[in-house]
Amino acid sequence: MGPDAIHDQVEEWDTTGLPPTFRLAREILLRHDDHAVCLTGDLITDGTLTSADVGSWPLFDRLHSQGLLAGL
Repeated sequence: MGPDAIHDQVEEWDTTGLPPTFRLAREILLRHDDHAVCLTGDLITDGTLTSADVGSWPLFDRLHSQGLLAGL
């Protein structure tokens, strides 16, 4: 179980044409942390996400616990 259980399925997701939050979810679930943090910053800057979203969405829990979102 754990993240490896869904890795292959998530890797197949085609997020082309979907809102950027879907691409972000894919990056986080695949543990592409550098890309996810960068994309999170971009989405906050362009108004797609708020700091409150990033603070409250369970999707970001792992990144928070690792201190990767401290600068956002």
